[in-house]
Amino acid sequence: MVGYLFLNKIGAWGHRLVVYLVVISILFFIGLALFKKLSNSSKILVALIGLGLASDIVARFIAAATRYSTPGYHLYIPLQYFLLALFYGIHLKKYGLWFSYSPLLMLVLAILNTIYFQSIWAIPSNMVLICSLSYIIYALITFNYLLNNVSEVSLLKSDLFWSNAITLAYFTCTFFCWSFYNFFVKKKINTTLIADIIYYANHIYYLTLGMAIIMNSRKKKNVK
Repeated sequence: MVGYLFLNKIGAWGHRLVVYLVVISILFFIGLALFKKLSNSSKILVALIGLGLASDIVARFIAAATRYSTPGYHLYIPLQYFLLALFYGIHLKKYGLWFSYSPLLMLVLAILNTIYFQSIWAIPSNMVLICSLSYIIYALITFNYLLNNVSEVSLLKSDLFWSNAITLAYFTCTFFCWSFYNFFVKKKINTTLIADIIYYANHIYYLTLGMAIIMNSRKKKNVK
């Protein structure tokens, strides 16, 4: 979800955006190369990286045509939620019913938000905050699961630990950045620092997901 803030800062195809897209592209193609070796949950992470790459590329073309990068993100957010719900549904089977139906709930909320509160020409920050809070809760529940199901293998060698840890850290950062961003815009305070934080947080997020994917590819095949 880096696109909007950085578009305001450096333009539709600035050098930082190009670097960002190159990094994500490399990670995505690594994931595709390893795809057959991955567990189902790690395949979802590859799809998540691909979705992030596609959404930011599409956003640039929309921005070139309309001067706004926001319309694509109204679709991206419920799609991202769908993939993360699939990911956590695999590991948190106790909450399978919730993960099966909550994507539909988020889609309905996203549509209502677009119609009544934040049009396609506005960043859907309400949905960013709702979904980020949801991911934080899912990550905390997963950590509880990991701590209660300790294996002989160190958690630091677990791809789930790393993918879950970066999800918790990234969406906590996202939640607070967007909370402050809305306040800064209302008070006409410069948002450069927030844009920079989100830019680098995106790099760390995708690089860590890439690392988790590579770790998973080196494990014996399993169903998760």
